[in-house]
Amino acid sequence: MKEIQAPNDITKVALSNSPTIFLAGGITDCIDWQTQVITMLRPYDVIVFNPRRANFPIHNPNAAREQIEWEFKAIANADIFSMWFEGGQSDQPICMYEYGRNLALNPNRIVVGVNPNYKRAKDVYIQTELACKGIKISNSLEEHVKMILKKLNQK
Repeated sequence: MKEIQAPNDITKVALSNSPTIFLAGGITDCIDWQTQVITMLRPYDVIVFNPRRANFPIHNPNAAREQIEWEFKAIANADIFSMWFEGGQSDQPICMYEYGRNLALNPNRIVVGVNPNYKRAKDVYIQTELACKGIKISNSLEEHVKMILKKLNQK
């Protein structure tokens, strides 16, 4: 397993035959669930695009654009779009946007999970059902990783 953390360059990934996974989901006011998923994926030959930075330069006016551009590029290059809605203080509006956008663009590569403590869990279930009835929603990180691995085996 290889992790590429924002904003590091992802262009060399094209030279690899390993499948790629984008870890979409809450960052602000959320636990670091990405590290837990990455730990579970360590035994596998995959490349993980992780948008959670070790240190986000919040006072840099260019940081938001750099982050968003990196995420757009990484999502476009990912084989799997993994969305996890974590419980916490935030409603994660950007995650809702990214999920909806990718659900409309390519639902076949989506794996989605919702922490039962996520404030808008019901909204995710309803939107998913209306947009694409065949998508199963996990409710634990362990189940979520199993679904990612199952999706990889279908490719």
